[in-house]
Amino acid sequence: MRKQKIYLETTLFNFYFDEDRGFAHDGTVALFKEIFGRKI
Repeated sequence: MRKQKIYLETTLFNFYFDEDRGFAHDGTVALFKEIFGRKI
């Protein structure tokens, strides 16, 4: 089975660094934690 690739839109990176986005920032940080923790 081949390893899947995930392509992220650049908007997600903006949400990661912009802490004023509230729930969008929190959700994006959680997504990146899951990706880097290999839960996805």
